[in-house]
Amino acid sequence: MPDFYTLNLNAAKSFRIKGKYYLNFNGGINNLLNNKNALSFGYEQMRWDIGQLNRFQNKYQYMMGLTYRVNVSFSF
Repeated sequence: MPDFYTLNLNAAKSFRIKGKYYLNFNGGINNLLNNKNALSFGYEQMRWDIGQLNRFQNKYQYMMGLTYRVNVSFSF
C-alpha cells in the first residue's frame, strides 16, 4: 500500500475548582486535510478460481474524512 500522511489537532484544558475538584476538557480533530483517498488497510479474500485467477480481487478500506471528538470530565 502507498504511503500517506494526515494532519491532526488535539487540545486539552483543565481547571481546579476549590482546590479539590477538577474540570477537564479534551478535544481533537483528525484528518484536517480531509484525505479520503488514503488506504487504511487491505486484505485478500482467500478464495480463487482456477479458470480466472483475478476473479476475486483484494479488498481495501479507505480512510474516513474529517472526524472530531470532544470529552468533558469532572473529578471529585
